[in-house]
Formats: sequence, C-alpha cells, structure tokens
Amino acid sequence: MTIDQSYGKNKVCFITGSGSANGAMMAKRIAQFGYDIALHHSGRDEEGAQKTAREIREQSGVNCVVFSEDLTKPHSSRRLFDQFQKQFDRLDLFIANAGITTGGDLTHMNPAAFEKVYRVNWTGTFFTVQYAARIMARKGISGQIVIISSNHHRNNCPGYAPYGCMKEALCRLTEHCALELSPYNIRITCLAPGWIANGSPQFSDPQKRTQLDRIAQTLPLRRFVTSEELADWSVFLTTDAGKSYSGDTINIDGGASFLDGASTDEIPVLSFQELSI
Repeated sequence: MTIDQSYGKNKVCFITGSGSANGAMMAKRIAQFGYDIALHHSGRDEEGAQKTAREIREQSGVNCVVFSEDLTKPHSSRRLFDQFQKQFDRLDLFIANAGITTGGDLTHMNPAAFEKVYRVNWTGTFFTVQYAARIMARKGISGQIVIISSNHHRNNCPGYAPYGCMKEALCRLTEHCALELSPYNIRITCLAPGWIANGSPQFSDPQKRTQLDRIAQTLPLRRFVTSEELADWSVFLTTDAGKSYSGDTINIDGGASFLDGASTDEIPVLSFQELSI
C-alpha cells in the first residue's frame, strides 16, 4: 500500500500486545502513516517495549508512549485505559492484538492454563474493545476497531480447542460490536491471520528459519503473512474505501483456511497449453 506520511497526522493508534513481535512490527508500520502510537505490553519485557518506542520516535518522528498492564488480572482493561487517557485525548484506531497462542491436550489441559488463555484472548479483548469504543463514542470520533483473531477460528487443530474456540468467539464479538457501535459510526473488523512473519527471534535463528520456510511451502501461496500487511489492512479499513465495511472477519493466511487437510502437493498446476491460452 502506498504510504501517505501525513494520513495519520493528529490521529492516535493504540495497539495492545505491541511491546514485541507482531504488535511491535504493526506499530512501527502504522507510525509510518503519521499516527501517534500507544504501545502496550504485559510487563514481561519493559526494556524491549521501550526499545520499540524509541525506534518508532526516531524513525517516524511521531509521539509514542508505552503502557504496561497484565491483562490476566481483574479490572486490568480499566487500569490500562486510565493510563492511556492521561497521555492521549483521542483514539482513532484501536487494534486488539494481545493474545496467547498456546494449546494442550483436551484431556490433560489444566484449569490454570485454560484461565490464562481465557483472560487474555477473550476477557482482555472484550473489555479493551469496550473501553476503546467508549472513548471514540464520547469524543464523537468515527473510529476503527480491529480485532486480531486467528485462522484457528475455522481450522480444527488438535491440542488447541480452547484457543480455537476463543478465536471464533472474537469473530462473533466483532459482529455484535458492529451492530451496537453503528449508531456512533464506529466500525470494527476482525483480521484472522495464520502463520505470521512477525520479527520474533525464531525468524533470525537459521535452524528455526529452515523449519518455518518448510512450513510456508505447505501453504497454497507458500508464504506467511507479515505484520506489516496486517498493519496495512488496519489502516486501509480507516480510509474512505472502508466506510461501509464493518462486522466481518477477513482470513489472511496464504490460503491455509481452504486446505481442509489437503497438501499443496495435491493442488494441480496447469500449464498454459492445458489452459488453452
């Protein structure tokens, strides 16, 4: 997408789970559109989050503030947005990205692990979206909310029952929010990526990178979606082209959702002669 450096000027983007990996990469990209950035992390890597913020300020010249809050804790969303409102007086684009990708055998998963996934992936997302919508509505801002789900919402993967069910719940939440927020002209969309090239350390480890490249070759488009692409989608939805779009889930996974257990080796590749072109 062509970048207009002034598009997000005087606008604010708040991304949860953005101290590192996918959220951090998305934040860096969105800052290039001129948005001021609110970063959030859980408290596990304050140094990494501050490093991301410095890079955003230096490379894009926008304001970037870091907030820390553990979304597994009760009332954490309220505390997070109390912090946010002390630093920013508006919110134009909110991206609910915070999540835990974890699994466990259905017959052995313990309640503590289940509760952690539930509190971040479902409760945390629900209430951060709620507080973001309240700010937009109170300020009279025709804002955009983006929920980052996963293609696990439609793909059945052994060992990921709680995770997949909660990601599907986010898709349904998006539909309900679209209806209830429409009187305020607040739009909401769910992005459901598969494997993400997110800048995490595993992508710079030669051995792990070889494994990831091998996985990518099993996808129809033979590539992972990048964090920058997810950021571009999020900004695109705020433009005039997205004015009538709300409540839907967009699967961005290189076609993985359509494999249904098939191998890419089973997808026929036709020559131009066979196609009579």
